[in-house]
Parts: sequence; structure tokens; C-alpha cells
Amino acid sequence: MNRNHRKYIFIFLSLAVIAAIVVLILVLAKPGRQDAQITEGLEYIRSMESLDVNAVEKEVNAVRQSLFFEDLDEKIEEDPDYVWTALDQIGTIMMGDSRTMAFASYGFMDASRVLAEGGKTIRGIEDHFEELWAANPSLIVLAYGLNDIDWLCYDPAEYAEIEMEYVDYIQEHLPDARIYIQSILIPRERVEDFYNIPGLVQKAITWDEVSMQIYEERGYNTIDVSDLVEENEDLFGEDGSHFYAPFYPLLAERILKQYLKDTMVFND
Repeated sequence: MNRNHRKYIFIFLSLAVIAAIVVLILVLAKPGRQDAQITEGLEYIRSMESLDVNAVEKEVNAVRQSLFFEDLDEKIEEDPDYVWTALDQIGTIMMGDSRTMAFASYGFMDASRVLAEGGKTIRGIEDHFEELWAANPSLIVLAYGLNDIDWLCYDPAEYAEIEMEYVDYIQEHLPDARIYIQSILIPRERVEDFYNIPGLVQKAITWDEVSMQIYEERGYNTIDVSDLVEENEDLFGEDGSHFYAPFYPLLAERILKQYLKDTMVFND
């Protein structure tokens, strides 16, 4: 079912509800109706009048949003490059470490849109301020965390505070940008033997849980991709930390949908 069909169905159902109320009023107006039935009908109409308009509007927007994302899924299925085109048109910048670099190294995004280097901690943001101001993006995704463990600091709460300071600083310079903090991409157990870092996985899990809770409590925008990582475990590379190319369209789709969900406005 295409977008126009859904739109027409939505309009038809709305008109049907209105028509039903009109018919009810006309029927109740006929002479000979029993008082009890008339009273019941009038009570029904009064109950309709007392509906919470905001609640109804919220439900209508939820339906619109659902239809919108169904259409988006169809577009992505028909044209897998649609995600990349949309992110480019929005004006997106990805910032992070080597796992973020893959957006450019696999050829999905232009290198100017991926401000990332291998081994970078959250402090790596400072290396790209001038590029960031010049790009003036509408969407910024910060994807750090794994390299910060036992390196930049030893406390996930401390790490969260540092990241939020950077978000605030960027927001001051780019007030119209929407900045998201992406959850840590939790590696697989084999990463500990591969890089000889015992205990890294559990620490990453703890850091992610603690920091994400802090961000949400403070009202920062987040993108939780933990389920995406778990569902695509087969897309981890040999080291258990980096991903094969097919993971990145899935990650990009999650980012795009989160942004659209948070910013979409329906014009009547």
C-alpha cells in the first residue's frame, strides 16, 4: 500500500467518524424515540465533546508517524542509498574513533562528513572544532567511549560529564544543530584476547549503562544501538571490536530514524 492510499484511508476513516456522529444526531432528532435512548445518545455526544483534544492529537500524530516510517522503510528497501542521501541532505557529521571512521573508509559517506580517527578518546573532539564550525551541520553524532575506558579516565560518570561538557560547548557554537550521543558499541569477548585487554567487555557494558542513564536524566539526546549490535553479532570482524561493511547501513538507518522521529512536524 503506497503513501497516497494510506492517506486516503486515514481521511476516509476520519470522515466516517464525523458522519456517524451526524447520523446519530439526526436519528435522535426523530419523533417517537424513547426517552432512555435519547438520553443515551445525548450522553454519548457529551462524552465526545469532553475528549482531551491534546490526547486525540497525540494519537493522530502517532498514526501519521507510523505511516511515515512505513513509507520510509519502503523507500529504503527500494533504494538502499536513500539513507545516505537523506543524511547528506540533512547535513550530518559523524564523530568518533576507528569504528566511526568506517563510514568513510567503506565509502558510505564523504570523508569531510566523518571526523574520526583510530584510537581517539572523547578528547578527540577538540581536534575537529574548526571543521565542525565550517560544516555547520544540522545533525551531529558522537560515537566514543571504548578507547576512554581506563585511558582518559577510570569512572564512567566522569566520562559522561566530560562528554556533556563537549556537547554544551558545541551547542553554543552551533545552536541549530541537533547533537546525539550514541551508546557505546559493545565489543565481543574475543576482543580481550585479540588486544590483550582482560575485562574490557564488562567494563564497556557498565560504562555504557551508567553514562547513558546520566545523559537521559540530564535531558541530552541519545541514540541507543545496543539491540542493533546484539542482533548483528555476525557482522563483527576478527578482532571482535570493528564491524564489516553491512553493519553501517543498519547503523545509519537507526540514526536517521531517530533524528526524524524527534524532529518531524506534520503540516495540515
